[in-house]
Amino acid sequence: MDQTTILVVEDNKSHATLIKAVFARGFSQARVHVVVRGEGAKRYLRGEWPSYEDDTIYYPLPTIIVLDLWLPDITGLDILEWMNERERLVDIPVIVFTASTNPEHMRRAYALGVRRCMQKPAGFGDLVEAVKQEIAALSERRSTSTVG
Repeated sequence: MDQTTILVVEDNKSHATLIKAVFARGFSQARVHVVVRGEGAKRYLRGEWPSYEDDTIYYPLPTIIVLDLWLPDITGLDILEWMNERERLVDIPVIVFTASTNPEHMRRAYALGVRRCMQKPAGFGDLVEAVKQEIAALSERRSTSTVG
């Protein structure tokens, strides 16, 4: 499998720093990119920022996205809806990592294709395990699709 790229969409700087540090230990070879606004995530995924132009070398499409639902400009649910309208983005696994306890938010996130919804801040270790499981499942799907 190509190098793992994790896009973290998180506006809380403390949480973003902790997530990045945890991933650095759990995924030493992974690229971890953090954006703090929903529009920043959309620009990253569209390759529009000047530093994101070369999506094959510096900022490839993420292998997996860790998404907070509450961002200062648009919601994570808005980002999920936007991703579902773009063919090249619909298959990227998304894990919601949120402080929301509203079951309706979780139901809607799953309806929009999220793989898992997890509570923060207590679940940082569980988040790493969830990302590892999603990456392993992606690797397995890719290897079985190239075998046949």
